[in-house]
Amino acid sequence: FIRLNTFSTDAEKETVVSLQLMAGGPVTVADWPNTIGNDVHFYTNDEMLALNADRFVGKPLSDALNDARSSIWYGQMSNGDYVVAFSTAMMQLRPWKWLCRTSASPAK
Repeated sequence: FIRLNTFSTDAEKETVVSLQLMAGGPVTVADWPNTIGNDVHFYTNDEMLALNADRFVGKPLSDALNDARSSIWYGQMSNGDYVVAFSTAMMQLRPWKWLCRTSASPAK
């Protein structure tokens, strides 16, 4: 469960939702009505929720924690498109950025 009211910045909120969906997890609103504030838009991003609807499950390029490639995640949608995202999470918490969404296979 994600409680966005526990994060300080919009970048942190965007990152936690994106990472959850890139990993194939669900996004469940766990904020209370009196604490959600203006954060509902993070839970209702259609492009990100499409990953969940497609049963998308991404994986990192590397499973070694100290490898920079562990901050690059990719996976394939049911229509054959690839989704690639990366984060500078090893250095500091910043939003996930989309590199591409294409039917071409990502480089490994």
